[in-house]
Amino acid sequence: MTPACDPGVQQAARLQRTCHDWLILWGRYDRQVWAFPRFRAAPGTILAAAGTGELITAMRAAERAAAPGHIPPLPYLPAGTEPRTGGR
Repeated sequence: MTPACDPGVQQAARLQRTCHDWLILWGRYDRQVWAFPRFRAAPGTILAAAGTGELITAMRAAERAAAPGHIPPLPYLPAGTEPRTGGR
């Protein structure tokens, strides 16, 4: 199969046309769609997913996390435990 005929290449190209804040690539060997942010995101933000739907979900979450004024979610604590503070 030539690269241009690969459905993954076509899906990545379609996604790239609509998501200008991201660099979208198709991993020919790992068969995943990759996204690299073109905006100020957390260091090391590189996303990969088996399909474009999963990737879009991850991309939107990364965009929300990079938005000004974003408050990160509280860490998960099992029921009945108290968060640790600086004191002993």
